[in-house]
Amino acid sequence: MTATENEETAIAESRVEDSDKQNPPGSFKKQAEKKILSVPFLSQSDYPTGCESVTTVMALQYAGYDISVDDFIDNYLRIGTYYEKDGEYYGNSPYDYFIGDPRTGSGFGCFAPVIHDALVSAAGAEQVKDLTGTRLEQITEEYIDQGVPVIIWATIDMQPTYEGKGWTILETGNYYTWPAEEHCLLLVGWDEEYYYFNDPNQDECVTGYRKEVAEQRYLEMGSQALAVLPADSAG
Repeated sequence: MTATENEETAIAESRVEDSDKQNPPGSFKKQAEKKILSVPFLSQSDYPTGCESVTTVMALQYAGYDISVDDFIDNYLRIGTYYEKDGEYYGNSPYDYFIGDPRTGSGFGCFAPVIHDALVSAAGAEQVKDLTGTRLEQITEEYIDQGVPVIIWATIDMQPTYEGKGWTILETGNYYTWPAEEHCLLLVGWDEEYYYFNDPNQDECVTGYRKEVAEQRYLEMGSQALAVLPADSAG
């Protein structure tokens, strides 16, 4: 990680006005100079490749759902197959399943469709918003400013991705190459220069990454993003 590409800052205290949760997500609100949601932090230290699960549980808990990381992994996360045979590797698609074991360092991860389906099972379809393809700036206006944090895919420490290990997809026979440094984290705020995240790979604090770098890494990972609305907004 370099100071230029991955400059980051950590802030231990953050606040959000309770009234923000009353504004309907998806509606436009003029931005102030800074906004950081106070979302309780969870670490992935017990889940070395479980960033998607830990980040999702942070979002669910903040939305008012009583769920743990273990409960999410065991009961909601669709986990696929990955194995070696005769020197070749085979497995499912990370768009359909989590590849590997999130509780070990040998796992890979999964992408937004897998987490979307898990969120629908945990919270209900009407509470889940697929924001894939939406720019981070628009997400902050329509969700962060309305009191709703957003799950996004980027990279570890916002480092550039590169071609990692690969395997043959069982369903199609196509060869797939995993994007190394893939990471999932929770967007919780912004200011003029930074986007702020609950990054489960960091210490217990809010971590800021420069806007232009975060936007680029997010783009490299397919601009994948999901939000879960507050439980008390259901119905």
